[in-house]
Amino acid sequence: MTDYREADFSRLKTVPIAQRPNKVDPSLLAHPPGGDPSFTAFWDSLPDILAAKDIRTVARQLAQAAGRRGVVAMLGGHVIKVGLGPLLRELIRRGVITHLALNGEAPPSMTSSWPRTEARAKMWPPGWQTAHSAWWRRPAAT
Repeated sequence: MTDYREADFSRLKTVPIAQRPNKVDPSLLAHPPGGDPSFTAFWDSLPDILAAKDIRTVARQLAQAAGRRGVVAMLGGHVIKVGLGPLLRELIRRGVITHLALNGEAPPSMTSSWPRTEARAKMWPPGWQTAHSAWWRRPAAT
């Protein structure tokens, strides 16, 4: 025995899903990239809403700024902890990112906690230096 009465489904009004008004435009949804395993196919399959729209905007703005303006990447330790250091390094090497602003555990993750080894040296392109424990910058070209 329960303290609640059984639901009376005879009073429910149902509407077929095809006739129901929707707030979501199906053309904005992600679609599987099919058999193409390329990054381009993946990128093109992302929806044009919410965070996917934001990442497209950021990528477009980075591409426009690269080589013409300074680009500051601001991040904390989790970006490094989840393994995105090599991606940052490549964006720095290509000149897409010109400055890093680090907070929290990011500076220790990339400096003091890293042994002074070849692995640490490979993290940053030649010529990068510490301006402050939480700021890294690429020196001006000579």
